[in-house]
Amino acid sequence: MRRSLGLAGAAVLAGLVTTACSVGGPSPAGSAEVPLIGMLRVIPDDDQPVFLTELRAQGWSNGRHVDVDPEEPDTVAADQAAAREQLEAWLDDGVDLIVASSTPYAVLAAEVAPSVPTLFLVNDPVAAGLVVDEQRPEGNLTGVTFQAPADRTLHLAEEVIGDVERIGYLGPTGDPAVAGHLEGVRVAASDLGLTLVEAEFGSPEQVPAAVAELVAAGVDLVYLPGANATVPSLGALETELMRARLPVVANVEYIDFALLTLAPDGAEVRRQLARQAARILAGAEVASVPVEDPRRFTTVVDRRVAARLGLPPIAPEVLRRMDVVR
Repeated sequence: MRRSLGLAGAAVLAGLVTTACSVGGPSPAGSAEVPLIGMLRVIPDDDQPVFLTELRAQGWSNGRHVDVDPEEPDTVAADQAAAREQLEAWLDDGVDLIVASSTPYAVLAAEVAPSVPTLFLVNDPVAAGLVVDEQRPEGNLTGVTFQAPADRTLHLAEEVIGDVERIGYLGPTGDPAVAGHLEGVRVAASDLGLTLVEAEFGSPEQVPAAVAELVAAGVDLVYLPGANATVPSLGALETELMRARLPVVANVEYIDFALLTLAPDGAEVRRQLARQAARILAGAEVASVPVEDPRRFTTVVDRRVAARLGLPPIAPEVLRRMDVVR
């Protein structure tokens, strides 16, 4: 069984790393055990190399001064049972820090490993009950939110699609990641004078009925939020929404059939998480590491999806304002 240094030992190691860096670069940890970071996620993370690079820049080189598990960005815990099993294995190995890249997995980490500092990447940590005070987290959790401004998203949707009067919000039933996001969309729709129609699904089999509900309500587009519970239904969602010729706007880039995406910049978010991780590994209390909002956002418009939906060409001036055009 692996034994980690614990955060007290990690703080000492951080000092040694800093000293080593000042005299010609960091040296290997040698025979001493190094802190263990567990990466808990439900989908592959193409931006994990960015996290590791920033962690190294902060003095914590993976394999030398810290162990990151799993090292492969495409290794995931596909469901709650697998995530729980992984957390318990890390506890046996003396894990020093957990990074949970979804609301349900952050909630699970708080339950299974309540004494282990945990960084989250979630839509709304307050709405999900993970923290009460984002500026001074009171438990063992802090991290970065993954919220995209709903008002800006809907403004962009009107520019891309044209006149929009009725919006469909299609979210997974009972997922804590959705509650805060949905409330933001409600407020934005009201402020913009748009009608919001809400529908939900609990499984891929329920998607056709949910989409039919939105079609019957005459919505002009569908806002599809990213969440753990959305992932198993992505195939059914694409099939039904494309069949109904309903444009999709999204707040995560892995919904690759979305016409428009406004999402936090994934690479910058991982840099933020890495800097928080470095502070905690160096001995900072979780309460002294405030929750951060994303610092950058990326807009993506997909002309291929527009063609599939039979939409008119998107205006060149709109395309020029996008970060990515596909």
